[in-house]
Amino acid sequence: MCQGQLSGVVCTKTLCCATIGRAWGHPCETCPAQPHPCRRGFIPNIRTGACQDVDECQAIPGLCQGGTCINNVGSYDCKCPAGHQKTELTQKCEDVDECETQLRICDGGECTNTVGSYSCSCPPGFFASTDGSRCLGECPCTAENVMDFVILLLILNLIDYSEDVNFVSSFKKT
Repeated sequence: MCQGQLSGVVCTKTLCCATIGRAWGHPCETCPAQPHPCRRGFIPNIRTGACQDVDECQAIPGLCQGGTCINNVGSYDCKCPAGHQKTELTQKCEDVDECETQLRICDGGECTNTVGSYSCSCPPGFFASTDGSRCLGECPCTAENVMDFVILLLILNLIDYSEDVNFVSSFKKT
């Protein structure tokens, strides 16, 4: 039960067993299933004996490392950055390996995990989809298709013909 101890987390038996712990100490002692006299997330006030919420974020150093700890009544939440998630074992925000966890990611190419994200490398002659999640067949970019696109941009006033005449003329049909 005391395997997988949280490194960098220091707390008393009462605090540990009332919040994140399942066992405590050396030698290992199992925490009661329901801490007494208060329920999990609460400890008795030393003066009054009344159960009070534990601010785990303040009381337990290292909790939610790599993210933001948010206290709520009787518990806490870890808000991890994009591409990260809280692990139950360490209670820290750790990088998600999208290449291992998402099916068909970088389909047709090679996935490389990066901190908080991933990148796809496509084989020669292929290109990444707009969302970067897969490799698509050879680019169907003919001069005619590009010219149609440029005309659409002109119609929508997204480019100015007088300023972009060199750009437009570079796609003349042959």
